[in-house]
Amino acid sequence: RGLPVTVVTPDDEEVGGKAVSNFTKRGKRQYFSLKMDAPVPPGSFGYWGFPGYEKKGHVVHTKGADNLGSCAALLALLDDLRPAKVRRPVACLFTRAEEEGFQGAQAAVMSGLLSRKSLVVVLETSKEFPGGKMGLGPVIRVADRALSFDPRVTFWIERAVRKGLAAKRLKKVQRAVMGGGMCEAGLYTLMGYRCSALAIPLGNYHNDGGKRVLPEFIDLRDWQGLVALLQELARTLLTPEGLERAWKKKLAARFERGYMERWS
Repeated sequence: RGLPVTVVTPDDEEVGGKAVSNFTKRGKRQYFSLKMDAPVPPGSFGYWGFPGYEKKGHVVHTKGADNLGSCAALLALLDDLRPAKVRRPVACLFTRAEEEGFQGAQAAVMSGLLSRKSLVVVLETSKEFPGGKMGLGPVIRVADRALSFDPRVTFWIERAVRKGLAAKRLKKVQRAVMGGGMCEAGLYTLMGYRCSALAIPLGNYHNDGGKRVLPEFIDLRDWQGLVALLQELARTLLTPEGLERAWKKKLAARFERGYMERWS
């Protein structure tokens, strides 16, 4: 109650207002009332009146880090790649309406915009959970609630991590399964793409501060680690055929070594 809001109309007009009631739960949804400075038409969307950017030590507070953190990381990658030498083309795909059923990702698949030869790495800014703790670096996400992602792409990410750690370009990286929900990597995997995912942990997921609505926040060190890992991936990018060979060679070597240690 009393928190300022801004509503954007379909004509891109901004209308101010404030919340005049607390949340009321009806079924699985939460409802509250707003008092607006002017009428707003159907189809409008809104956001809470939190600062766009506020840094406190290593922590960045914002009205919505999910998934703005990933968008900023991609832009930082593109800025870094301009003078850098990479072996393969690198493209960044920005999609919309992820919370409405991966609408943007589905459009990219159905339109053919996303090549079937691509090695896809989905970026997420996701709720902090065991195995994905804030301040311990970006998270290699190997699966969500519904699907395990492509082990070949995960192998490529982990190989890039080892090189980055050895060269001290990376500091900390985590590895985990997404405990709840689905992400776009699940869609791409279901549609036959070679895909895995990376994430940075998020506080106050969807502005949920328990009994209060609060800004989302991320640890800047996790975000910097994500950018550094993306740079490593760009340096080590393979063709799909090259990745297949490298992955099988590594697995075969592990199995052979284990067999020889057991029976020789």
